[in-house]
Amino acid sequence: MGALTSTLYLCGVSSHATPRTVKVTMASNQCPFCTLPQARIVDQNDLAVAIRDGFPVSPGHTLLIPKRHVGSFFELGEDEVS
Repeated sequence: MGALTSTLYLCGVSSHATPRTVKVTMASNQCPFCTLPQARIVDQNDLAVAIRDGFPVSPGHTLLIPKRHVGSFFELGEDEVS
């Protein structure tokens, strides 16, 4: 069985997920996830937004995007991860 890889989108920066942290400085008006049309949003709460993937690899492929700008998944708080 091949290795499982994922792509982590960091406010306009695409990088294969690794344990390292990528620092991104970007105004929220430049972030493609801060300006999503309401029609793309499947669900949301105070911490995250859910959208259908534009290029799904399987039916129902959904992206969960934190509302807080962070450089890495590992910088998210426990409440944002759970």
